[in-house]
Amino acid sequence: MTTFAPVVREITVSATPLRAFWVWTDQLQQWWPFATHSVYGASSTAAFRGGVLVETGADGSTCSWGTVTTWEPGRRLTMTWHPGSEPDQETVVDVTFLETLDGGTRVTLTHTGWEKRTDAARARADYESGWPGILDRYDRSFETADA
Repeated sequence: MTTFAPVVREITVSATPLRAFWVWTDQLQQWWPFATHSVYGASSTAAFRGGVLVETGADGSTCSWGTVTTWEPGRRLTMTWHPGSEPDQETVVDVTFLETLDGGTRVTLTHTGWEKRTDAARARADYESGWPGILDRYDRSFETADA
């Protein structure tokens, strides 16, 4: 079996770890690029419901993006990840929140489990190039909230 290196991305945001966690989980609607990175498009929404991240389309259709396996506010969020795919194609997204010396938070996203995907190499390459833009939007959402 071919193994694939994890995709790891880090950014530092100007917020406490707890606030950074809540912006990631409760304010997803404010920063996630639904127009380009969702199942139902720009008019959809997504929220954590009962330990599952669920996207809802304008017509009420729903799609699970994954199931939370670790929920530690201000510290860590780990979940299976399969937006638009069947659960047997799931990968794992782990996001940690670590306070920096200047009072900000280093957010580290580690995306693993590519071997479960039938399109592992392509999926990994897509996410490797996609996560930086998503994390940039997340980072910019703090500027908007503080303005």
